[in-house]
Amino acid sequence: MEKPVQVERYGQTVWELPEMDKVRRDNCMCLHCGKLKKGDPNNCKIAEYFFKMCQQHGNAMIMTRCDSWCNPI
Repeated sequence: MEKPVQVERYGQTVWELPEMDKVRRDNCMCLHCGKLKKGDPNNCKIAEYFFKMCQQHGNAMIMTRCDSWCNPI
């Protein structure tokens, strides 16, 4: 496993595992959901909630389970 490195995200310096960030981008259900509409009033409220929390605390999450996931068109 790679060692954590410090990076800047949302104006904060945070620790990050580089290999896990790629896994997150490739496998997070939110990032591959038809309901994810960033900047749109119809954006998924669940994804919005998690994104705001991640911005506030400098976190990144991988969503692996959701009752509202929608196959992208």
